[in-house]
Amino acid sequence: MIAAFDDLQAALASEEPCRELDLVLRSNESFPTELVALTELQTLRVTCENGMLELPQWIGRMRGLKVLELHGELEEIPEGLGDLDTLRRLVLRSAGAFPPVLAQLRKLRELEIEVSTVDTAPMALSELDRLEALYLRVVRLEQVPVGLLALPNLRHLVLEAATSKAAAVTSLPSALPGLSHLEDLAILGWRMATLPPAMMQLTELRSLTLRRCSLEHLPNAWQTMAKLRKLDLSDNRLATLPPSVGSLTGLRELVLADNPMYELPPQIGQLEQLERLDLDGSRMKSLPATLGRLHRLQVLSVADTRSLLALPDSARMLAKLKQINLARGALTEVPPWVFDLPKLTSLRLDGNQIAALPDNLFNNDVITYLSVNDNPLREDHRRALERYRRTREEIDRPIDLIGI
Repeated sequence: MIAAFDDLQAALASEEPCRELDLVLRSNESFPTELVALTELQTLRVTCENGMLELPQWIGRMRGLKVLELHGELEEIPEGLGDLDTLRRLVLRSAGAFPPVLAQLRKLRELEIEVSTVDTAPMALSELDRLEALYLRVVRLEQVPVGLLALPNLRHLVLEAATSKAAAVTSLPSALPGLSHLEDLAILGWRMATLPPAMMQLTELRSLTLRRCSLEHLPNAWQTMAKLRKLDLSDNRLATLPPSVGSLTGLRELVLADNPMYELPPQIGQLEQLERLDLDGSRMKSLPATLGRLHRLQVLSVADTRSLLALPDSARMLAKLKQINLARGALTEVPPWVFDLPKLTSLRLDGNQIAALPDNLFNNDVITYLSVNDNPLREDHRRALERYRRTREEIDRPIDLIGI
């Protein structure tokens, strides 16, 4: 069992060697030099109450550290940090630019870092050949340094820009052979009108997230990403999807929330492994009839459109649907087949123009959550819904019925 402490003095006094320490530094409290006495320490987490942290030069003497998490903003990164040659995981936040000294941490496997810019990131970063996960948040991002795009064993990359200029398609190299093993890529807040061609060559990707990137259109070349299981394109400027998205036949999760999307291509029906489809905040008035081919779909969310008029009749074939969210659309009625879906447990209809629900609802004892808030329901129908709620309680199959 690993000896873990959250008090430095207790760790120093213990007969059992301390291997894990959580340390809280109060305002104006510096790094205690006694830390170097913990010669078998492997994990050190430091939190500074006032948010500002000063890392001493002697940190490099703690040569056995494998995990170092610094929760506070560093004004300077000492060169001594580069002496921690056993470090596997590093978490830090710097007020300055990317510290070049990190290129010396050759055994690093996971790096989570926030900096002001990455202009100073050296090409030597490509020598971090054991790095598997990189989480990089940059205050100002103009382009990604080549050294960060040549990490041969990187599996997970999260790149977040607080602010960025509109990225040119040429801001990435024409090929990314150094990221050939990448499985999970998330880019947040880096503005680009379309995807750089090099990104479509990341053929090992299982998950791709491009959120708040100002994307206006997508290339018609998705057949190169046959291994993709999750695609999140939320909070962009997309009006539709290219037909080739239908080639992502292994896709299980498709998130298109908060886009001005007015239609889906019929090829969406080719995504036969899809389990979740999120179209919240779109401008959809209707969905394609091919939706009914998504026989594995469990979650369908088309909320906050203010425009959705109906679901296609083909959706009656979605026997595995568990959750439907149609809140704040333009529905005036709900088709009876919705309440015949055998696994449907949650249905949100808030903020529509529905006066009554179909009679077969009252024979349904599977659904457990139904919200009809902000609908012009007839008074007699409200009373019928209340009787239905009480009946469900009496048979010990309660339903959470909101808005009656």
